[in-house]
Amino acid sequence: MVGVVKRLMKAENSDRKALYEAVAQALDIDESQMPRLREIFSKEWGRTAPPGTWIEVEPGEWKRK
Repeated sequence: MVGVVKRLMKAENSDRKALYEAVAQALDIDESQMPRLREIFSKEWGRTAPPGTWIEVEPGEWKRK
């Protein structure tokens, strides 16, 4: 079971990276701004996530919404 979860997490992270890169390219955002782009997406996904979703509020610090 742990192997399945790790593979899913790796796939999810890969998909997010591809999304961020596509958005940055479409909006002509400089590579140096990628951390800010990731932060914006993270905050918005946390804001719109349904109740009960685990949210990373700080690196390594998780809470349930």
